[in-house]
Amino acid sequence: MRKVRRRGAAEKKLSLADLVALAWGGMIGTGIFLASGIPIHLAGPAAVLVYLYGGLLVTLVASMLAEMTAYHPHDGGYSFYVQEYLGPFWGFLVGWNYWVSGVFTLLTEVIAAALLTRWWLPSVPLWLLVLAYSLLVVGINLLGLKSLSLFEDWMAFVKAAALALFALWGFITLLRGFSGEVVLEWRTVFPQGWRGVLASFPVALFSYAALSVVSLAAPQAENPVRDVPRAVLLAGMGCTLLYSACLLVMVCLLPYQETPLNSSPLAAVLVKAGFSWAGNALNALILVAVLSVMLTSLYGVSNMLASLAERGEAPAFLAAVDSRGIPYRAVWLTVAFLALGIFLSYLLPRQVFGLVVSSASFLSFLNWVPTVIAYLAFRRQVPLARLPFRVPGFPYPAVLALLSLLAVIVAVPLVPSQLPAFCLGLGIALLLSLGYFLFH
Repeated sequence: MRKVRRRGAAEKKLSLADLVALAWGGMIGTGIFLASGIPIHLAGPAAVLVYLYGGLLVTLVASMLAEMTAYHPHDGGYSFYVQEYLGPFWGFLVGWNYWVSGVFTLLTEVIAAALLTRWWLPSVPLWLLVLAYSLLVVGINLLGLKSLSLFEDWMAFVKAAALALFALWGFITLLRGFSGEVVLEWRTVFPQGWRGVLASFPVALFSYAALSVVSLAAPQAENPVRDVPRAVLLAGMGCTLLYSACLLVMVCLLPYQETPLNSSPLAAVLVKAGFSWAGNALNALILVAVLSVMLTSLYGVSNMLASLAERGEAPAFLAAVDSRGIPYRAVWLTVAFLALGIFLSYLLPRQVFGLVVSSASFLSFLNWVPTVIAYLAFRRQVPLARLPFRVPGFPYPAVLALLSLLAVIVAVPLVPSQLPAFCLGLGIALLLSLGYFLFH
């Protein structure tokens, strides 16, 4: 087994609460506050089932990853375990795909932050706001893990509380009787059939994808063997319940055809209910939530890039860390690629959000398949007696997860609106494969 890179002696150790907050900081953002309109348009009211099953699926896969992490913590995350149990090619492919998908996730969030800010400052160019938020996020990340975890601790609570209050208000409204009509009609639960349901999964899974950051942060945990599996279950199941409840309120109180694609569906529901002031308040909350996701995403992808450099699969200078353990060169290189967001927001200011969020969704989703296969290989190689934590029911949960993921991959290109993201994901995978055979 390879060693974990040395951290600064004064670096903060993460408690169970810190790990959960870090995961929630990455998960509760654009995926629910803004991008949830895409699955609702594709799947209709069945989007509730998509978010429920998607959350359970991601939590299951992340628990498999946590089992491997508890056995041997490593800041390379699933890229390291895929390399250990499937071979160097797959570790290279998964690691670089994680980094690319992370860059696209950062693009999604920084463009969302810029769009949200234009609510108050409509005359400011989108590209200028993208640049400003990029510099802000990298500045906070370079302050160190202590500052990052402190920010995420309180922001995770604020975001989770906001979703819980929205769901509670929605259920009370439904029980008392909405001033309009409850718009959910069960005969239209599957307006595009199962094809639409399956095609909506990548965006829904994207909402939970940051759960994997718990394993990336394992070497900094106070007790990774005990806390990483617990953090995965608490963060994963908590978000699954919150998201599913909020989606149920949305599809009950707003026709799925009227759900906005470029603004917040939650705000649309509140405005329809007569809360005209909700726009400003929710816009401010979503902006802070988006910045929180950017911080967690940058932390995860820069650590992955530094891990790739340590393993000889990225330029060696990217493995450098400062006295606090921050891979500062990997951070700056990652942020440099946000220049793509500045270019796209200048070139396509109206279409850029939908394009980038679909691409980030599919790229994030692709890495789960080799992770499950690596887990199957891991369980066949490591004796049960040596596992401090294990997912019960092996191999059936892993087989179910693998079949579910493959079904979604097959269904995505059948929906025209998701075809560009599918082609982009396959194209990036082919380019990364070519890069491995040419240069590694």
